[in-house]
Amino acid sequence: MAFRKLVELSHDFFFGFLLPHLPNSYFVVLLPILGGLIVGPLIYKLAPEAKGDGISHIMIALQMKMTLEGWQWWKKTMRRS
Repeated sequence: MAFRKLVELSHDFFFGFLLPHLPNSYFVVLLPILGGLIVGPLIYKLAPEAKGDGISHIMIALQMKMTLEGWQWWKKTMRRS
């Protein structure tokens, strides 16, 4: 609930307050940069475990899961014989 409220507040700030006060439309490019400059330090300080690009972490987790499943299958097979 709090996360949803923060998203709504940031949306209202950037698109309801800041966007209409920009001198021309080229400053729209600066809005994501400003958002990144705000969110980047917050993530760095409050959630240091949320680093990485995500894709490589998912691939490693899938490889480890497949390896773990293969190891468990091998152990079951060896117990049977």
